[in-house]
Amino acid sequence: MASTAATATTSAGSSPTTHDGVQQENDADASPLAAPSGPSQEDRRTQHWRASAWAVGCVDPTWEDTKQSAAIRRRQRRNGQVDERSSREKEVAGYLTFASWICAAVGAKRVGNMAVLIGTIEGGGDGNEYEPQLSCVLGPYWPVNMFVVFPFVIGLSVVAVIVGLPKQHPGVIAAWAVLTSCLLLSMVCVSCRDPGMLRRHSEKPDNVEGGQDWIWNDQALTYRPKKAKYDPECACIFEEFDHVCPWTGTAIAKGNMCAFRCFVTLIMATIVFDVILLVSKVA
Repeated sequence: MASTAATATTSAGSSPTTHDGVQQENDADASPLAAPSGPSQEDRRTQHWRASAWAVGCVDPTWEDTKQSAAIRRRQRRNGQVDERSSREKEVAGYLTFASWICAAVGAKRVGNMAVLIGTIEGGGDGNEYEPQLSCVLGPYWPVNMFVVFPFVIGLSVVAVIVGLPKQHPGVIAAWAVLTSCLLLSMVCVSCRDPGMLRRHSEKPDNVEGGQDWIWNDQALTYRPKKAKYDPECACIFEEFDHVCPWTGTAIAKGNMCAFRCFVTLIMATIVFDVILLVSKVA
């Protein structure tokens, strides 16, 4: 009897383990009156990070989660808790909080800190049969592009049409129309195109183009080419990553580098053209 009781006591007090050795709480120790609770926000973030088909960092899975995270931080500040994030992290979080309200309202999907307006984000990882398609993707700084750069370019163009173009030679009008149209097109291509987000590779690929070496990245739990880099602001790995441009709102990498170079050239040429038109009318 004593041996049986001791065995029962030991069985009731021990905690079962999962296949990876992590202890779990025994159901017998839980209060029968406790309401079942789902995974915490941090657990959901970690689960999404590990399960993603994309080479992304550990961020909120959805834009609704970002709204909840912002609300939690506001409560913590009211309670006197110190925010230990860096000033850069706070700045990025501010843009993401603003973007989360609009992105959640329009049903945008999320890959890292990138908003996917059109496209599929599932599949494309190890062992999947099809590749996801990203047709329209916005970076974390898209509010700057949408509410500062686009209004500036369009506003300057409207002023040029009203003040500078009347009574100009048809060749001048045609040149201005082509230049401005190409500028707007290049802006859309830079800010809305997939910059080159890398799919997750939990194993090093066997046949790689150019024979380049792949190295492991802990932030995104993936192997990556040497030219690919992880960007903490976008929370993604991009192929041939160059930098993040706040004015275009997104990362500049393999997928939009050509459009970015055209944008930089065309915006300078367009501004000079419009200023010349306006000055010639004033003079």
